[in-house]
Amino acid sequence: MLSAGELRPPETVRAAVPSVLVDYRWPDLFVPVRQRRLRTFLLAGLAILMPISRVFEVVGKTVNCAVADALLPLGVLLLVWRTGQSRVRAPLAALCCLSLATVFLSSLLNLELTLSNRGPAGLTIEFVKVAFLWLYFYIVVNSVDSRRDFLVLLAAWMVGSAITAGFGIYGSLSYQLTGVLNPFARMFRAQGTFEDSNLYAIHLSLSFLLALLYRRLSPRPARWILPVILVQLAGVFFSASRGATLALLLCLGLLCVLCASWRAKLAAAGAVLGLALLVAAIPNKQALLESNPLTARLGTTTVDLDNPEAAQRKALWDEAIREFLLSPLFGVGRGDYGLLQPGEPTPTREAHNTYLELLCDSGLIGFTIFALVFSRYPLRLIRDWRRLNGRSPRTGTGILLTGMIMIGLDAITINLETYRGLWMLMAIAEGYTRLYTPGTAFETQPAGGVV
Repeated sequence: MLSAGELRPPETVRAAVPSVLVDYRWPDLFVPVRQRRLRTFLLAGLAILMPISRVFEVVGKTVNCAVADALLPLGVLLLVWRTGQSRVRAPLAALCCLSLATVFLSSLLNLELTLSNRGPAGLTIEFVKVAFLWLYFYIVVNSVDSRRDFLVLLAAWMVGSAITAGFGIYGSLSYQLTGVLNPFARMFRAQGTFEDSNLYAIHLSLSFLLALLYRRLSPRPARWILPVILVQLAGVFFSASRGATLALLLCLGLLCVLCASWRAKLAAAGAVLGLALLVAAIPNKQALLESNPLTARLGTTTVDLDNPEAAQRKALWDEAIREFLLSPLFGVGRGDYGLLQPGEPTPTREAHNTYLELLCDSGLIGFTIFALVFSRYPLRLIRDWRRLNGRSPRTGTGILLTGMIMIGLDAITINLETYRGLWMLMAIAEGYTRLYTPGTAFETQPAGGVV
Protein backbone atom coordinates (compact mmCIF):
# COMPACT_ATOMS: atom_id res chain seq x y z
CA MET A 1 0.00 0.00 0.00
CA LEU A 2 1.39 3.40 -1.01
CA SER A 3 2.02 6.04 1.62
CA ALA A 4 0.64 9.57 1.46
CA GLY A 5 4.07 10.85 0.47
CA GLU A 6 4.28 8.42 -2.47
CA LEU A 7 0.90 9.62 -3.72
CA ARG A 8 2.09 13.22 -4.04
CA PRO A 9 2.69 14.52 -7.62
CA PRO A 10 6.24 14.68 -9.03
CA GLU A 11 8.23 17.83 -8.35
CA THR A 12 8.00 18.88 -12.00
CA VAL A 13 4.22 18.86 -11.78
CA ARG A 14 4.23 20.58 -8.39
CA ALA A 15 6.33 23.42 -9.80
CA ALA A 16 3.89 24.00 -12.66
CA VAL A 17 0.69 24.47 -10.65
CA PRO A 18 -0.22 26.46 -7.52
CA SER A 19 0.82 24.68 -4.36
CA VAL A 20 -2.67 24.90 -2.89
CA LEU A 21 -3.86 22.52 -5.62
CA VAL A 22 -1.27 19.85 -4.95
CA ASP A 23 -0.86 20.16 -1.18
CA TYR A 24 -4.11 18.29 -0.97
CA ARG A 25 -3.75 17.00 2.58
CA TRP A 26 -6.32 19.14 4.38
CA PRO A 27 -4.03 20.44 7.18
CA ASP A 28 -1.70 21.80 4.47
CA LEU A 29 -4.45 23.81 2.81
CA PHE A 30 -4.07 26.48 5.48
CA VAL A 31 -0.40 27.26 5.60
CA PRO A 32 0.32 30.14 8.00
CA VAL A 33 0.42 32.90 5.37
CA ARG A 34 -2.82 31.86 3.73
CA GLN A 35 -4.62 31.48 7.05
CA ARG A 36 -3.46 34.93 8.15
CA ARG A 37 -4.74 36.41 4.91
CA LEU A 38 -8.05 34.62 5.29
CA ARG A 39 -8.47 35.90 8.84
CA THR A 40 -7.68 39.47 7.73
CA PHE A 41 -10.12 39.16 4.82
CA LEU A 42 -12.87 37.87 7.11
CA LEU A 43 -12.33 40.58 9.72
CA ALA A 44 -12.30 43.38 7.17
CA GLY A 45 -15.14 41.94 5.11
CA LEU A 46 -17.48 41.27 8.03
CA ALA A 47 -16.88 44.70 9.60
CA ILE A 48 -17.33 46.66 6.36
CA LEU A 49 -20.22 44.67 4.85
CA MET A 50 -22.21 43.96 8.03
CA PRO A 51 -24.09 47.33 7.93
CA ILE A 52 -25.21 46.77 4.33
CA SER A 53 -28.47 44.92 4.77
CA ARG A 54 -31.94 44.60 3.37
CA VAL A 55 -35.21 43.45 4.92
CA PHE A 56 -37.24 40.81 3.12
CA GLU A 57 -40.70 39.49 3.86
CA VAL A 58 -40.57 35.68 4.15
CA VAL A 59 -43.68 33.65 5.08
CA GLY A 60 -45.17 36.52 7.03
CA LYS A 61 -41.97 37.41 8.92
CA THR A 62 -39.44 40.12 8.14
CA VAL A 63 -35.93 38.73 7.64
CA ASN A 64 -32.88 41.00 7.65
CA CYS A 65 -30.11 39.79 5.32
CA ALA A 66 -26.67 41.43 5.28
CA VAL A 67 -24.08 41.30 2.51
CA ALA A 68 -21.62 40.02 5.12
CA ASP A 69 -23.68 36.82 5.40
CA ALA A 70 -22.08 35.70 2.13
CA LEU A 71 -18.72 35.44 3.95
CA LEU A 72 -19.98 33.00 6.58
CA PRO A 73 -19.08 29.86 4.54
CA LEU A 74 -15.44 31.01 4.51
CA GLY A 75 -15.67 31.56 8.23
CA VAL A 76 -17.05 28.06 8.73
CA LEU A 77 -14.09 26.72 6.75
CA LEU A 78 -11.73 28.52 9.14
CA LEU A 79 -13.57 27.13 12.17
CA VAL A 80 -13.44 23.60 10.78
CA TRP A 81 -9.71 23.85 10.17
CA ARG A 82 -8.98 25.22 13.62
CA THR A 83 -11.15 22.52 15.17
CA GLY A 84 -9.15 19.88 13.32
CA GLN A 85 -5.96 21.42 14.67
CA SER A 86 -7.40 21.66 18.23
CA ARG A 87 -6.91 25.43 18.11
CA VAL A 88 -10.48 26.63 17.96
CA ARG A 89 -11.70 29.10 20.59
CA ALA A 90 -15.19 28.35 21.83
CA PRO A 91 -16.17 30.69 24.68
CA LEU A 92 -19.82 30.43 25.71
CA ALA A 93 -20.05 27.03 23.96
CA ALA A 94 -22.44 25.60 26.54
CA LEU A 95 -24.70 28.67 26.38
CA CYS A 96 -24.59 28.53 22.59
CA CYS A 97 -25.90 24.96 22.62
CA LEU A 98 -28.50 25.83 25.25
CA SER A 99 -29.76 28.86 23.30
CA LEU A 100 -30.15 26.82 20.11
CA ALA A 101 -31.85 24.02 22.02
CA THR A 102 -34.21 26.48 23.72
CA VAL A 103 -35.21 28.07 20.41
CA PHE A 104 -35.91 24.61 18.98
CA LEU A 105 -37.82 23.41 22.05
CA SER A 106 -39.88 26.59 22.31
CA SER A 107 -40.83 26.34 18.64
CA LEU A 108 -41.63 22.63 19.07
CA LEU A 109 -43.94 23.31 21.99
CA ASN A 110 -45.72 25.97 19.92
CA LEU A 111 -45.53 24.02 16.68
CA GLU A 112 -49.22 24.28 15.87
CA LEU A 113 -49.19 28.07 16.23
CA THR A 114 -46.04 28.46 14.14
CA LEU A 115 -47.07 26.08 11.34
CA SER A 116 -50.57 27.50 11.04
CA ASN A 117 -49.29 31.04 10.61
CA ARG A 118 -45.83 30.78 9.02
CA GLY A 119 -45.35 27.18 7.96
CA PRO A 120 -42.18 25.02 8.12
CA ALA A 121 -40.14 27.72 6.36
CA GLY A 122 -40.85 30.22 9.14
CA LEU A 123 -39.82 27.67 11.76
CA THR A 124 -36.54 26.97 9.96
CA ILE A 125 -35.74 30.65 9.41
CA GLU A 126 -35.86 31.50 13.10
CA PHE A 127 -33.46 28.68 14.00
CA VAL A 128 -31.07 29.59 11.18
CA LYS A 129 -31.09 33.27 12.24
CA VAL A 130 -29.88 32.38 15.74
CA ALA A 131 -27.24 30.00 14.37
CA PHE A 132 -25.94 32.73 12.01
CA LEU A 133 -25.54 35.15 14.92
CA TRP A 134 -23.43 32.63 16.82
CA LEU A 135 -21.35 32.12 13.66
CA TYR A 136 -20.58 35.84 13.55
CA PHE A 137 -19.38 35.65 17.15
CA TYR A 138 -17.17 32.58 16.72
CA ILE A 139 -15.72 33.61 13.36
CA VAL A 140 -14.56 36.96 14.76
CA VAL A 141 -13.30 35.36 17.99
CA ASN A 142 -11.19 32.88 16.00
CA SER A 143 -9.99 35.48 13.49
CA VAL A 144 -8.50 37.77 16.14
CA ASP A 145 -5.22 36.14 17.10
CA SER A 146 -3.10 39.23 17.73
CA ARG A 147 -3.30 42.91 18.49
CA ARG A 148 -2.72 43.56 14.80
CA ASP A 149 -5.86 41.56 13.98
CA PHE A 150 -7.78 43.46 16.62
CA LEU A 151 -6.81 46.83 15.16
CA VAL A 152 -7.59 45.63 11.63
CA LEU A 153 -11.10 44.76 12.80
CA LEU A 154 -11.62 48.17 14.43
CA ALA A 155 -10.19 50.06 11.43
CA ALA A 156 -12.43 48.13 9.02
CA TRP A 157 -15.43 48.83 11.27
CA MET A 158 -14.61 52.55 11.00
CA VAL A 159 -14.55 52.33 7.21
CA GLY A 160 -17.91 50.55 7.12
CA SER A 161 -19.51 53.00 9.56
CA ALA A 162 -18.27 56.02 7.58
CA ILE A 163 -19.72 54.58 4.36
CA THR A 164 -23.15 53.86 5.82
CA ALA A 165 -23.17 57.23 7.65
CA GLY A 166 -22.38 59.03 4.40
CA PHE A 167 -25.20 57.25 2.56
CA GLY A 168 -27.64 58.14 5.33
CA ILE A 169 -26.68 61.81 5.41
CA TYR A 170 -26.95 61.97 1.62
CA GLY A 171 -30.37 60.30 1.74
CA SER A 172 -31.73 62.70 4.36
CA LEU A 173 -30.43 65.82 2.63
CA SER A 174 -31.58 64.56 -0.76
CA TYR A 175 -35.13 64.10 0.49
CA GLN A 176 -35.20 67.46 2.26
CA LEU A 177 -33.93 69.29 -0.83
CA THR A 178 -35.90 67.45 -3.52
CA GLY A 179 -38.79 65.74 -1.72
CA VAL A 180 -38.02 62.53 -3.63
CA LEU A 181 -37.96 59.28 -1.65
CA ASN A 182 -34.73 57.29 -1.74
CA PRO A 183 -33.51 54.02 -0.16
CA PHE A 184 -31.08 55.74 2.23
CA ALA A 185 -33.62 57.72 4.26
CA ARG A 186 -37.14 57.30 5.56
CA MET A 187 -38.43 60.70 4.46
CA PHE A 188 -36.14 63.15 6.31
CA ARG A 189 -34.74 60.52 8.70
CA ALA A 190 -31.43 58.98 7.61
CA GLN A 191 -31.25 55.19 7.67
CA GLY A 192 -28.21 54.55 5.47
CA THR A 193 -27.91 50.93 4.41
CA PHE A 194 -29.89 49.54 7.37
CA GLU A 195 -33.48 50.26 6.28
CA ASP A 196 -34.14 51.34 9.87
CA SER A 197 -33.33 54.79 11.25
CA ASN A 198 -33.06 53.65 14.87
CA LEU A 199 -30.72 50.75 14.12
CA TYR A 200 -28.69 53.08 11.88
CA ALA A 201 -28.26 55.54 14.75
CA ILE A 202 -27.39 52.78 17.23
CA HIS A 203 -24.74 51.36 14.90
CA LEU A 204 -23.15 54.79 14.40
CA SER A 205 -23.23 55.51 18.14
CA LEU A 206 -21.45 52.23 18.82
CA SER A 207 -19.01 52.96 15.98
CA PHE A 208 -18.21 56.33 17.57
CA LEU A 209 -17.15 54.62 20.81
CA LEU A 210 -15.16 52.00 18.91
CA ALA A 211 -13.42 54.84 17.06
CA LEU A 212 -12.34 56.24 20.43
CA LEU A 213 -11.11 52.76 21.38
CA TYR A 214 -9.12 52.46 18.14
CA ARG A 215 -7.56 55.87 18.68
CA ARG A 216 -6.60 54.84 22.20
CA LEU A 217 -5.03 51.53 21.16
CA SER A 218 -3.40 52.50 17.87
CA PRO A 219 0.41 52.59 18.20
CA ARG A 220 0.58 55.46 15.70
CA PRO A 221 -1.42 58.71 15.66
CA ALA A 222 -4.67 57.97 13.81
CA ARG A 223 -5.51 61.45 12.53
CA TRP A 224 -7.98 60.08 10.01
CA ILE A 225 -10.24 59.03 12.90
CA LEU A 226 -11.37 62.62 13.57
CA PRO A 227 -13.26 63.10 10.26
CA VAL A 228 -14.74 59.61 10.67
CA ILE A 229 -16.03 60.56 14.14
CA LEU A 230 -17.57 63.77 12.79
CA VAL A 231 -19.36 61.83 10.05
CA GLN A 232 -20.61 59.29 12.59
CA LEU A 233 -22.04 61.97 14.89
CA ALA A 234 -23.59 63.78 11.94
CA GLY A 235 -25.22 60.52 10.91
CA VAL A 236 -26.72 60.09 14.38
CA PHE A 237 -28.17 63.61 14.16
CA PHE A 238 -29.67 63.05 10.72
CA SER A 239 -31.29 59.83 11.93
CA ALA A 240 -33.47 61.88 14.31
CA SER A 241 -33.57 58.85 16.63
CA ARG A 242 -34.52 60.14 20.05
CA GLY A 243 -33.81 56.89 21.91
CA ALA A 244 -30.38 56.35 20.37
CA THR A 245 -29.40 60.01 20.79
CA LEU A 246 -30.41 60.02 24.45
CA ALA A 247 -28.54 56.75 25.12
CA LEU A 248 -25.42 58.15 23.44
CA LEU A 249 -25.52 61.37 25.49
CA LEU A 250 -26.01 59.46 28.75
CA CYS A 251 -23.13 57.12 27.94
CA LEU A 252 -20.84 60.02 27.02
CA GLY A 253 -21.45 61.30 30.53
CA LEU A 254 -20.72 57.84 31.93
CA LEU A 255 -17.52 57.63 29.86
CA CYS A 256 -16.40 60.97 31.26
CA VAL A 257 -17.00 59.68 34.79
CA LEU A 258 -15.16 56.42 34.15
CA CYS A 259 -12.14 57.60 32.18
CA ALA A 260 -11.59 61.35 32.41
CA SER A 261 -9.30 63.08 34.88
CA TRP A 262 -10.80 65.35 37.52
CA ARG A 263 -9.73 68.38 35.52
CA ALA A 264 -11.47 67.03 32.41
CA LYS A 265 -14.58 66.16 34.42
CA LEU A 266 -14.83 69.70 35.79
CA ALA A 267 -14.28 71.14 32.30
CA ALA A 268 -16.99 68.89 30.84
CA ALA A 269 -19.42 69.80 33.64
CA GLY A 270 -18.75 73.49 33.03
CA ALA A 271 -19.27 73.07 29.28
CA VAL A 272 -22.58 71.27 29.78
CA LEU A 273 -23.76 73.91 32.26
CA GLY A 274 -22.74 76.71 29.90
CA LEU A 275 -24.53 75.07 26.99
CA ALA A 276 -27.68 74.62 29.08
CA LEU A 277 -27.65 78.31 30.06
CA LEU A 278 -27.08 79.31 26.45
CA VAL A 279 -30.01 77.22 25.24
CA ALA A 280 -32.21 78.62 28.01
CA ALA A 281 -31.34 82.17 26.94
CA ILE A 282 -32.27 81.66 23.28
CA PRO A 283 -35.53 83.51 22.55
CA ASN A 284 -38.38 81.66 20.82
CA LYS A 285 -36.64 78.28 21.04
CA GLN A 286 -39.72 76.33 19.98
CA ALA A 287 -39.98 78.13 16.67
CA LEU A 288 -36.28 77.60 16.07
CA LEU A 289 -36.60 73.86 16.73
CA GLU A 290 -39.62 73.52 14.48
CA SER A 291 -37.83 75.23 11.61
CA ASN A 292 -36.18 71.92 10.71
CA PRO A 293 -37.82 68.46 10.81
CA LEU A 294 -34.75 66.89 12.44
CA THR A 295 -34.56 69.32 15.36
CA ALA A 296 -38.35 69.32 15.62
CA ARG A 297 -38.39 65.58 16.16
CA LEU A 298 -35.38 65.52 18.49
CA GLY A 299 -36.95 68.33 20.51
CA THR A 300 -40.12 66.38 21.25
CA THR A 301 -40.66 63.83 23.98
CA THR A 302 -42.67 60.63 24.11
CA VAL A 303 -42.97 60.42 27.90
CA ASP A 304 -46.57 61.62 27.64
CA LEU A 305 -48.67 58.53 26.89
CA ASP A 306 -51.14 60.73 25.03
CA ASN A 307 -48.48 61.02 22.36
CA PRO A 308 -49.44 58.65 19.46
CA GLU A 309 -45.96 57.15 19.16
CA ALA A 310 -45.69 56.50 22.89
CA ALA A 311 -49.17 54.99 22.97
CA GLN A 312 -48.31 52.68 20.07
CA ARG A 313 -45.09 51.53 21.76
CA LYS A 314 -46.95 50.92 25.04
CA ALA A 315 -49.51 48.79 23.19
CA LEU A 316 -46.69 46.64 21.76
CA TRP A 317 -45.12 46.19 25.20
CA ASP A 318 -48.47 45.33 26.80
CA GLU A 319 -49.04 42.66 24.16
CA ALA A 320 -45.58 41.17 24.78
CA ILE A 321 -46.30 40.96 28.53
CA ARG A 322 -49.70 39.37 27.90
CA GLU A 323 -48.24 36.68 25.63
CA PHE A 324 -45.38 36.02 28.07
CA LEU A 325 -47.89 35.38 30.87
CA LEU A 326 -49.66 32.84 28.64
CA SER A 327 -46.49 30.73 28.50
CA PRO A 328 -43.98 32.03 31.05
CA LEU A 329 -41.45 29.16 30.90
CA PHE A 330 -40.81 28.62 27.18
CA GLY A 331 -42.70 31.53 25.61
CA VAL A 332 -44.91 31.46 22.53
CA GLY A 333 -42.10 30.46 20.16
CA ARG A 334 -39.31 32.33 18.43
CA GLY A 335 -40.79 34.87 16.00
CA ASP A 336 -44.39 34.23 17.10
CA TYR A 337 -44.94 37.56 18.83
CA GLY A 338 -48.29 39.06 17.85
CA LEU A 339 -49.83 35.85 16.54
CA LEU A 340 -51.93 35.44 19.70
CA GLN A 341 -53.25 38.98 19.70
CA PRO A 342 -57.03 39.15 19.40
CA GLY A 343 -58.05 40.42 15.99
CA GLU A 344 -55.42 41.47 13.49
CA PRO A 345 -51.73 40.89 14.35
CA THR A 346 -49.64 43.93 15.14
CA PRO A 347 -48.30 45.59 11.98
CA THR A 348 -44.65 45.41 13.02
CA ARG A 349 -44.72 41.90 14.53
CA GLU A 350 -42.00 43.13 16.92
CA ALA A 351 -42.27 44.19 20.54
CA HIS A 352 -39.78 47.07 20.07
CA ASN A 353 -38.10 46.00 23.30
CA THR A 354 -35.37 43.37 23.34
CA TYR A 355 -36.05 42.20 26.89
CA LEU A 356 -39.81 41.84 26.44
CA GLU A 357 -39.34 40.16 23.05
CA LEU A 358 -37.04 37.53 24.58
CA LEU A 359 -39.47 36.91 27.43
CA CYS A 360 -42.39 36.62 25.03
CA ASP A 361 -40.66 34.40 22.46
CA SER A 362 -38.50 32.16 24.68
CA GLY A 363 -39.97 32.55 28.17
CA LEU A 364 -38.00 32.74 31.39
CA ILE A 365 -35.70 29.89 30.36
CA GLY A 366 -34.70 31.46 27.05
CA PHE A 367 -34.46 34.92 28.59
CA THR A 368 -32.14 33.64 31.33
CA ILE A 369 -29.85 31.95 28.80
CA PHE A 370 -29.57 35.05 26.62
CA ALA A 371 -29.11 37.23 29.71
CA LEU A 372 -26.13 35.06 30.69
CA VAL A 373 -24.74 35.39 27.17
CA PHE A 374 -25.08 39.15 26.90
CA SER A 375 -23.96 39.92 30.46
CA ARG A 376 -20.72 37.89 30.41
CA TYR A 377 -18.48 40.53 28.87
CA PRO A 378 -19.92 43.65 30.57
CA LEU A 379 -19.39 41.95 33.94
CA ARG A 380 -15.85 40.95 32.96
CA LEU A 381 -15.09 44.51 31.80
CA ILE A 382 -16.42 45.92 35.07
CA ARG A 383 -14.13 43.55 36.98
CA ASP A 384 -11.14 44.52 34.84
CA TRP A 385 -11.88 48.26 35.04
CA ARG A 386 -11.89 48.08 38.85
CA ARG A 387 -8.70 46.02 38.87
CA LEU A 388 -6.85 48.31 36.44
CA ASN A 389 -6.75 51.36 38.70
CA GLY A 390 -4.11 53.76 37.37
CA ARG A 391 -3.01 51.49 34.52
CA SER A 392 -3.03 52.32 30.82
CA PRO A 393 -5.63 49.79 29.57
CA ARG A 394 -8.21 51.19 31.98
CA THR A 395 -9.38 53.85 29.49
CA GLY A 396 -9.87 51.30 26.73
CA THR A 397 -11.76 49.04 29.13
CA GLY A 398 -14.00 51.95 30.13
CA ILE A 399 -14.74 52.82 26.48
CA LEU A 400 -15.69 49.23 25.62
CA LEU A 401 -17.77 48.89 28.78
CA THR A 402 -19.59 52.12 27.94
CA GLY A 403 -20.40 50.79 24.46
CA MET A 404 -21.95 47.64 25.90
CA ILE A 405 -23.98 49.62 28.44
CA MET A 406 -25.21 51.87 25.63
CA ILE A 407 -26.43 48.84 23.68
CA GLY A 408 -28.25 47.71 26.82
CA LEU A 409 -30.04 51.06 27.01
CA ASP A 410 -30.89 51.02 23.32
CA ALA A 411 -32.39 47.55 23.75
CA ILE A 412 -35.23 49.12 25.78
CA THR A 413 -36.75 50.77 22.71
CA ILE A 414 -35.81 48.43 19.83
CA ASN A 415 -35.20 44.74 19.15
CA LEU A 416 -31.42 44.22 19.13
CA GLU A 417 -30.98 40.50 19.81
CA THR A 418 -30.54 39.88 16.06
CA TYR A 419 -28.28 42.90 15.44
CA ARG A 420 -25.09 41.39 14.04
CA GLY A 421 -23.03 44.25 15.46
CA LEU A 422 -23.98 43.20 19.00
CA TRP A 423 -22.54 39.71 18.47
CA MET A 424 -19.42 41.13 16.86
CA LEU A 425 -19.13 43.54 19.81
CA MET A 426 -19.09 40.57 22.20
CA ALA A 427 -16.31 39.04 20.09
CA ILE A 428 -14.44 42.36 20.26
CA ALA A 429 -14.78 42.32 24.06
CA GLU A 430 -13.46 38.75 24.16
CA GLY A 431 -10.46 39.70 22.05
CA TYR A 432 -9.79 42.82 24.08
CA THR A 433 -9.83 41.05 27.44
CA ARG A 434 -7.52 38.37 26.05
CA LEU A 435 -5.01 40.67 24.33
CA TYR A 436 -4.97 43.90 26.34
CA THR A 437 -5.98 43.13 29.92
CA PRO A 438 -3.11 42.48 32.34
CA GLY A 439 -3.27 39.08 33.94
CA THR A 440 -4.17 37.38 30.64
CA ALA A 441 -2.07 36.43 27.64
CA PHE A 442 -0.23 39.39 26.10
CA GLU A 443 1.48 37.37 23.42
CA THR A 444 0.37 37.74 19.80
CA GLN A 445 -0.31 34.01 19.46
CA PRO A 446 -2.78 31.83 21.35
CA ALA A 447 -1.70 28.76 23.24
CA GLY A 448 -2.01 26.59 20.14
CA GLY A 449 0.59 28.61 18.26
CA VAL A 450 -1.69 29.87 15.48
CA VAL A 451 -0.14 32.73 13.52
